[in-house]
Amino acid sequence: MRVLGVAPTNDILREYRDWLWQREQTATAWRRAPLNGPISGRTWQGFYSALEGGASWARHVGWGYVANPAGGFQAMWWGFYPVEGGELYLQLQQRTLAVRVVVPDKGRRRALRNGWSQRVLSAAADAGWGLRRPKHFGSGLYMAVAVWPDWWVVGEDGLVDLPGTLARLEALDAWVRRLADQGSSSSGT
Repeated sequence: MRVLGVAPTNDILREYRDWLWQREQTATAWRRAPLNGPISGRTWQGFYSALEGGASWARHVGWGYVANPAGGFQAMWWGFYPVEGGELYLQLQQRTLAVRVVVPDKGRRRALRNGWSQRVLSAAADAGWGLRRPKHFGSGLYMAVAVWPDWWVVGEDGLVDLPGTLARLEALDAWVRRLADQGSSSSGT
């Protein structure tokens, strides 16, 4: 590989260039392979970086490694829309998208989690979103109330359609924001 038409002659520079090239190839592998195959953490990071670059509509965007007892995962999160007793937000957990709630008050976590799960799932069924109940409910500060496996949009070639995926995420974000606004103005959550 030549950079500016000149191949490095120094072994250290050549090894560093090759190392950088390999990292770039891994980070952009989502463009060349389906996301439902084996994907490395660095590939998810590259995908999240591409999403972040096109998600000007998203507020409070972050991404990184989330540790958990099952071994952890790369995630991207945004939203954090105020609701009574906490906040609603969206999180990409690699192959699963989750609508999550933050509840600081330990005594209200279960009730708010269950209430938001019912509200989100009922509204999702009416709206045609692919959200469903998580296999297990958590009981911590951050809890999933609904999940959507294989949430991205795929093109005819079987690869991620980035503009389509961004449009889906933007629409879902607007939908969650409306739910949060409705939930904040109603009592019972």
